[in-house]
Amino acid sequence: MAHNAYITLKTDDTAPAEKEKKFAVIYQGYRHIYEKHGRDEWTINGKLDHTIGVVTERHEYIIRVRETESRTGYGTLADLLYFFLLNNPLNSPSNKICFIDHFGTEKTVMINGTFENSLQGIEIEGETAWSFVKLTLLVIA
Repeated sequence: MAHNAYITLKTDDTAPAEKEKKFAVIYQGYRHIYEKHGRDEWTINGKLDHTIGVVTERHEYIIRVRETESRTGYGTLADLLYFFLLNNPLNSPSNKICFIDHFGTEKTVMINGTFENSLQGIEIEGETAWSFVKLTLLVIA
């Protein structure tokens, strides 16, 4: 199966200011997770009361990103932080982000969790300043 060495994030703007960037991924850190939500409690007569909730899907990546980027269409560390900081579902752009995975499948996601930037190497600026960023994408559509 064909795949890309990157994912794409794109804002939902209808205005010309739409932002779309590719981000290189480290596949050893990739996790595709489906999670069943529910609650289990024991009743007074010893039977299990299982409440079924929603099944959610999330993608966890380790993004390999530079502080300055020369490759056309690829995002920088600042671009990735921009997508992470989108936090208003009623604004444009909203925190509902178009995500195109490494297989080319498009989904609507929200970035969840923390933004953990781990600098790789000795450079902190420029094209040789690489970082690994853990990113959790919660699929909403």
